[in-house]
Amino acid sequence: MAVQILEQGPVCDGYDVQVRLADGRLRRVHFLQQPGNVQSVCDSFETDLLANDALQEIAANLQAVSRLGAIAVITFNFSTVNQNVAMLRVVYPFMREEKACLVSEFLLTLTDVQIKNVFNMTQNQCNAFRIRLQSKADLLSAVKNQVGE
Repeated sequence: MAVQILEQGPVCDGYDVQVRLADGRLRRVHFLQQPGNVQSVCDSFETDLLANDALQEIAANLQAVSRLGAIAVITFNFSTVNQNVAMLRVVYPFMREEKACLVSEFLLTLTDVQIKNVFNMTQNQCNAFRIRLQSKADLLSAVKNQVGE
């Protein structure tokens, strides 16, 4: 994962390096002083940046799912489905009923294989889990149908 250094040099308050990341994005990195080995520091920066991008994407996806449920538009540019669902698994027990219903509705859109992998379940456990998720999704649907009365 070597970044390509496009430009580097001292600036009034330190040292700037412009790099092209492996995925083609350009970034300007600012240092308080010139690093000893610019290339290795920039390679390390890319690794940290990609990890941070994945965490930010997961957080945005969690927010979308907890607000919109099954109709949430989520992205997987920097993270995987399994990473996102694993994070849902962590936060699900701490959600309010309304948010849990929306997340349940979203989880119902996953395949049995995805659910079994992320939650480490057998097929029988997956079937029982789907029934519990469906009851939450039905509760949400009932609330949505009562709007305006």
